[in-house]
Amino acid sequence: MTQTAVPIADVATTNWEESAGDGDGDAFDELDEGFPSDDSTSAWKTNNEANNSLRCDLGSVTDPVSSSSHNLRVRCQKNAVGGRQLDLTFDLNDPDNIFSDSRANIGSLWTTFTHALSGAEADIIDNYGTLDVE
Repeated sequence: MTQTAVPIADVATTNWEESAGDGDGDAFDELDEGFPSDDSTSAWKTNNEANNSLRCDLGSVTDPVSSSSHNLRVRCQKNAVGGRQLDLTFDLNDPDNIFSDSRANIGSLWTTFTHALSGAEADIIDNYGTLDVE
């Protein structure tokens, strides 16, 4: 049975701001779709090239009692063709870091990046109710 944990609360939105959405200042509710909408009705942006962090708690899922088939998907784009290079680092935490993944030169088209956790990374997860993504 496939389970999907989506953002349920903000932990930190350092140097990020809501560029489209419901205007409440919470990031998680624009990021919790579970499926891509690829529209401009829910988006967050940063103009700070360093020292920015967007971190959200993930909803609890049942421990699958397995080390296989754990994936983290992140979907993003930069807002303009050309211009400065945008790099992305995303982390999965429990609350300590389980893994970090980096992608260089994000483009202006919506792109999904997937990190398939190794068995060793999945085994680090002690509590599926305390995961967060940054």
